[in-house]
Amino acid sequence: MGDDFPELLLEINRRYGTDFSDLRWTDYAPSEGELLTLLPMKRRILARCRPITLAQLHAAITAGRWAEDKDWPERRFPDPRLVYLAMLLGIIAIGALLLAVRSQSR
Repeated sequence: MGDDFPELLLEINRRYGTDFSDLRWTDYAPSEGELLTLLPMKRRILARCRPITLAQLHAAITAGRWAEDKDWPERRFPDPRLVYLAMLLGIIAIGALLLAVRSQSR
């Protein structure tokens, strides 16, 4: 999803009057904060994003409104506290490994 996608939707709305109020944006593109906060998990987050096709956009323009794909599974994120805990444990493990290597080299 490109940075200009919201502008594209606004232009479609302006030209054709298509209602995108039912579009759950977070299902299709993660927020910038989400990507920055969970940078190590960026691939997994992007892999969970739903694709938007030209056929879907055409159908929305024809119908006059966006219709969600009911066959797509609900998007679920891991509890952020677990993610932060895993990151903290990883940092601690790396620190312990560095201390062990440093003590071996003396």
